Amino acid sequence: MLLKLEVIGNVGQDCQIIEVNSKKVLSFSVAHSESYKDANGVKVDKTTWVSCSYFALSTDIAPYLKKGTLVYVSGTPFARCYQDKNGTLVAQQNLRVVSIKLLGGSVGNKPASAEKSTTHPNEPLVNGFENDSLPF
Repeated sequence: MLLKLEVIGNVGQDCQIIEVNSKKVLSFSVAHSESYKDANGVKVDKTTWVSCSYFALSTDIAPYLKKGTLVYVSGTPFARCYQDKNGTLVAQQNLRVVSIKLLGGSVGNKPASAEKSTTHPNEPLVNGFENDSLPF
């Protein structure tokens, strides 16, 4: 069984590097926005946030994961539930990232190069995408 989520969106806050069990983890969020018209013809803007964790062998991509950078991320989704400061239960979408690709643009003085991508060594990229996501 395979469960995979692919998201294209903007990084919500600068990437943080944290250490968990002596391993480096890149932590960041991605916002995917879309708009549509409801049954009454009213435009609805919807943003879905995904909290991302990338257990990286290298943190070389971290400086490029700045707020506003357009990225493609894929990996295994999972959900968490927590209680906010008002005591309300909140569901959160999470992604254990296996592949990151910067899709262009620039943030501050750092160019978000379309050539920068990273993946786990067991999941090679072909033209920036995992083999199992290619249409051939």
